[in-house]
Amino acid sequence: MADIGSPEELAVTGHAATTPATTAPTTRHRAQDRRRRVPVRAIVLGTGLVMVVLAGATGRVSGLVALPVTGVLVAALAADRPVALTRRTMVVAGLALLGYAGVLVFAPGVFVVPALLLVVSPLALPTGTTMVTTRDLVLSVAGALTLTLAHLSGRTALVLAVTAAGLPVLLAARLLRRRPAAPLLRRRPAARRAYLVRALTVLVFAALLAATTLPGTYDTLALTLPGGVFTVRTAIVAGAVAAAALAFVPGGRVLPAATALLAAASMYLAFELAATYREPADPVTLRAPFVGDWYIVHGGHSALVNGYRSESLDLIQVNDGSSHNGAGVSDYYAFDQPLLAPTDGTVVYVSDGLPDRTPSTPDPDPAHAAGNQIVLDLGGGRYLHLAHLEHGSALVNVGERVTREHAVARVGNSGDSAEPHVHIEVRDSPDPGLRRAGVRTFPIRFTDVVVTRGGHTSLPAAVDLRRGDHIQSHFS
Repeated sequence: MADIGSPEELAVTGHAATTPATTAPTTRHRAQDRRRRVPVRAIVLGTGLVMVVLAGATGRVSGLVALPVTGVLVAALAADRPVALTRRTMVVAGLALLGYAGVLVFAPGVFVVPALLLVVSPLALPTGTTMVTTRDLVLSVAGALTLTLAHLSGRTALVLAVTAAGLPVLLAARLLRRRPAAPLLRRRPAARRAYLVRALTVLVFAALLAATTLPGTYDTLALTLPGGVFTVRTAIVAGAVAAAALAFVPGGRVLPAATALLAAASMYLAFELAATYREPADPVTLRAPFVGDWYIVHGGHSALVNGYRSESLDLIQVNDGSSHNGAGVSDYYAFDQPLLAPTDGTVVYVSDGLPDRTPSTPDPDPAHAAGNQIVLDLGGGRYLHLAHLEHGSALVNVGERVTREHAVARVGNSGDSAEPHVHIEVRDSPDPGLRRAGVRTFPIRFTDVVVTRGGHTSLPAAVDLRRGDHIQSHFS
């Protein structure tokens, strides 16, 4: 076969080069290849999205997991297109806000299902030229709803701890994904302002996040995580400092919706921190209804330290950093401990027929979340509630007048209770149950107890208790 020469030679001699048709695929061939290509990524992500949504809607997976995972999967599947600011956009946003507010007011117990729908609502917005994109909106809506659910379910501390670990990772990942950015001073004024606003927003949020370690927000996590309280608090502060530092590194795209979410979260943290340290109004002073050493799991005036979003108290007994030495209900140190009347009162409600649950198992009877319960009328429209009592342990009857130090029951694990503990609250209603709508709870102060807070021990005349406090009571 004759050698036809190199391309350069052919150009000089004028000989035409003949190459196989397969070496230069046409546009039509490439389009056919794309149609034949199986969208494996979309199938995998779509299948995962359907599974997560169904699991979250049916309660098989916690909403605190389902919501952020749904947001990530939807953002990965959706095209990252800018959103238009049109009448349609305003209508969709307005309907979403109305649905969000309606669920919070009328049916917070079914929050997860409409929240999952709200996560995908940005996909219905028209395409435009704004700086806000669909992925930015999807992830921001998922983040806002996750924080809301954490507040409603009493798990604010857990979500904030995950945020402290995840936020610096997300900021670092965005810097690594993008090409090196031009120095900030060389950018246009609008771009510089956008980056500075983002950096300052992250800085304020990080400072407030670090400040949440002060009142004992994360102290209960130290009971289940290695290293104790100091290690947990140090990790939270380190994550906040890392996020603040990364925010000032130029690079990545500014996400307006995510920046707005951090600004809203900062206002939330500022409000809750202020509420934690405020002087309580109309407190009720009682003697502790138990003897020995106890630990405050929920207590205080904000969602940072009290998961009930009320003025109630939850207390457990702890020994060497643990509340139990086995898996059975009787292996918990608080179980079967005697409960005493913390003040004089008249018994207006008694129940002790519900069984004690195995710790950390689902509640078989959500209609009786308070479990076995005793209610005392203290006078003046105030009623003392002692809940989750041991099965068959009630020592008083309705109508009986009890005095301080009178034995009334024993600590149990009935109702919606993860482990044996004392639940005590004073409210303006004798109706049994927990978290009644429209019911006011009063702050509780204990007298004659030794309090250890932040490593400092004191004997105050009356102490305003909050999460993380150790108290010693010697009822006499």
